[in-house]
Amino acid sequence: MNSINISAPASVVARLRQLLNEYQHTEIELRARLRASEARFRDLLEMTSDWFWEQDAQFRFTYFSTGLAQTHIPSTELLGKTRWELSTNLTPEQWAAHRAMLDAHQPFRKFEYCIRTDAGEERWLSINGQPQFDERGCFSGYRGAGRDITERRRTGERQRLAAAMFEATRDAIFITDTERNIVAVNPAFTALSGYSEAEVLGRNPRFLKSGRYADAHSAPLWEVVGRKGFWQGEFWNQRKDGETYAVLTTISEVRDASGRPSHYVGVATDITHQKAAEQRIEHLAYHDALTDLPNRALLGQRAELALALTARRHEALALLSLDLDRFKEINDVLSHTEGDILLVQVAARLKTLTGDTDTVCRIGGDEFVLLLPETDQERALRVADKILAAFRQPFPVARHSLRITVSIGIALYPHDGSNVTDLLKNADAALHQAKQNGRNTRTFYAQEMNAAAFERLVLESELRRAIAASQLCAYYQPKVRLSDSQIIGAEALVRWRHPDHGLIPPGRFIPLAEASDLIAELGDWMLKEVCRQQAAWRDAGLPPLTVAVNLAARHFRNSGLVAQIQGLLAAHSLPPQALELELTESSLLEIGPNTEETLLALERLGVGLAIDDFGTGYSSLSYLKRLPLTALKVDQSFVRDLVSDPDDRTLAATIIALGHGHGLGLQVVAEGVETDEQRRILLDQGCDLAQGYFFGQPVPAADFVAGWIRQGFSDVQDAVELTEA
Repeated sequence: MNSINISAPASVVARLRQLLNEYQHTEIELRARLRASEARFRDLLEMTSDWFWEQDAQFRFTYFSTGLAQTHIPSTELLGKTRWELSTNLTPEQWAAHRAMLDAHQPFRKFEYCIRTDAGEERWLSINGQPQFDERGCFSGYRGAGRDITERRRTGERQRLAAAMFEATRDAIFITDTERNIVAVNPAFTALSGYSEAEVLGRNPRFLKSGRYADAHSAPLWEVVGRKGFWQGEFWNQRKDGETYAVLTTISEVRDASGRPSHYVGVATDITHQKAAEQRIEHLAYHDALTDLPNRALLGQRAELALALTARRHEALALLSLDLDRFKEINDVLSHTEGDILLVQVAARLKTLTGDTDTVCRIGGDEFVLLLPETDQERALRVADKILAAFRQPFPVARHSLRITVSIGIALYPHDGSNVTDLLKNADAALHQAKQNGRNTRTFYAQEMNAAAFERLVLESELRRAIAASQLCAYYQPKVRLSDSQIIGAEALVRWRHPDHGLIPPGRFIPLAEASDLIAELGDWMLKEVCRQQAAWRDAGLPPLTVAVNLAARHFRNSGLVAQIQGLLAAHSLPPQALELELTESSLLEIGPNTEETLLALERLGVGLAIDDFGTGYSSLSYLKRLPLTALKVDQSFVRDLVSDPDDRTLAATIIALGHGHGLGLQVVAEGVETDEQRRILLDQGCDLAQGYFFGQPVPAADFVAGWIRQGFSDVQDAVELTEA
């Protein structure tokens, strides 16, 4: 065989070495490029994902990249576990669907769930997974990436909540751009304004303003928003239908990520009802709730302004103080409801009698005040007389036609005072004088009236003390039978023995008592004193006598009156016939159910009931038939001119016939009999009883009994020791 020469030239070896070096260099370069590519791929993946993960063929975690640490979930808690072994918020149905995908070796994307760490923290994760196969094509597991989407989920939840609040809130919300043009509104805005979103987009919210108030705060509004970031205030806006409404609006500035204003958000709360309530409260603070007239507070404000203008112009001003005559009787006899109806009608009538610049006020009860600017004495007198004339027309109240009179006191600026307080005080003093002058009149203020008013206050205070200090006493006026002039009863009348001023006439203190609660205390005292005195007369051997006591209307409205009288009669062992109660005819104007029941209970008790001053008030035959009355008393105004006035004789005869006829069977008593001629006329007319100076004046108990004994009981005179104790 031929041998082969394997030796090679040196050039070939050198070439081989060169090729080998080039290969090694290329390999190194390729490896470097691969590493750079892998690093670049890894960086790109990490920019799109937070971490990588791997699972084996049994879906157990075998690897996590370091990025998992930012979720605060230690990888040691997850390695070796399947995903469904973790504490998540997924339902079994959701897990079953995911497990089916895994078992089918399918890729998955954006599989989101919430995992709870051992520390109790909840983290939301989004997972992508790709199945892995070996070189033989056998499934070897999953490889994928994950992201922590907790903040995204929270942001999305906040956005959903904000959107829901935007849609559901009852406050109107509008959003504008930086040019202050509307870009969005919520349904509440549409409901409040009446405009749909399409109708307001691109418009400035100023189009809603009503023009009710000047838009003076518009410029400061935006200046405040720019300085503070928000502004809050009230607007009166106008709905699409033209109706105005009030809103409390907050306008806030919204800034973008760079800190520059991007939008403005306005939130408007409807406060229309609140503003209306505030206006009602303010109105009630300055107006009378019953009549809607200005009250004392508003009177003070208007009077101060009127006085300032009057002084500047050197003009006059008048203040009239008005008070309804005997209103307390109307209020007691009827009810407070009917009394209120009367006051409302009085207020309306007074308003028709005054001018536009005048003010009519109700300052309490039945007291009214008229403030008359630019009014001298002559105009004040004309207005007062016009009021007196207008009150001659009756007021329809319930089923009645009431004729009410009014008393008026007048004070003039500057003669009677330079301020509201003095003018009111002096007008009140003139009003009291008008009452003293007989009511239903007007009186101008005079300086001496203040002294009289002070005296009245002192007298009222002393009367209160007099009741407790036993300064009162009862006088008795005989009541005789006209057929034989025998004393068959008496009327008890209260008197006041003042320790310093002696015997004070009833005309001075009874009106004071009627104007206050003292009239009830006087009536209670009289009932006790008359029962005590009758028991003393009985114990002294005198025969029984019926004594009449005049009670105010408010006594009969007291449901405890019957029990009070029962207690007094029992305490003194007196029969019911020992007492007769007198009530004025005006008290019968309207007998309510409670009052009527009180009168019926008194009848069942056996106590007599008489109408005093009959013919001067409001009675009708229906009252006399319905109520358990026992006697009528003819008012002395009809008896006084009985001899000379045919009309009075006719009236007296009519009253007597009324009492006796119509099945009433009432005794008729004539008051104020002073002459024998009056006695004979009344006797001829059939009158039963009479009282007056002709038969005897009101006298203390001892004097009354002395006259009684002289008349027909001298046989017991020596056995009786008369006292007033």
